[in-house]
Amino acid sequence: AATGSTPTATGSFTADTTAPTATITDNAAGTATGAVTFTYTFAEAVTGFDTSKVTATGGTKGTFTAVSSTVYTLVVTPTANSTASIVLATSTTGVTDAAGNVATAPANYSQVVDTVAPTLQGVTGNLSGVMMSGYGRNANLKADEFVYVTLDFSEAVTIDSNVRLRLDMGGSTVEASYD
Repeated sequence: AATGSTPTATGSFTADTTAPTATITDNAAGTATGAVTFTYTFAEAVTGFDTSKVTATGGTKGTFTAVSSTVYTLVVTPTANSTASIVLATSTTGVTDAAGNVATAPANYSQVVDTVAPTLQGVTGNLSGVMMSGYGRNANLKADEFVYVTLDFSEAVTIDSNVRLRLDMGGSTVEASYD
């Protein structure tokens, strides 16, 4: 009879049972007025993530880019003439890490939007200390007199040097200067 030993094996392994997580950020500080780039960052490499996993309300999905196996970007253009926020709802069905763990879906992400153009609400003017209101008021200016015009908009606006206010001055059009 043969005598022998029973082979034994020892060792350890680590099982990955942790679902990958994702965070969402965007490039719009405060209120967005145009296209917004949203960035999805996963805690580890994933496969199966694409634009079909994202539902956008308040805007239209555009370019989707896989920057790496952990970073993805999606450009969303907000709805025109709207103050409805862009909201992203994300599904991670079929999005897995190398061990087959399905990613945990991030909470819905919201970005405030305002694509409504400001409107002119009223115009007032001051000539030699006499207030003029409304349009079509006739007044005669003397040399070296000024007309101060106030434009009231529906929201705060910024007027840069490219904007011109043209006034009809007795049949002649004059461009106003800004102070």
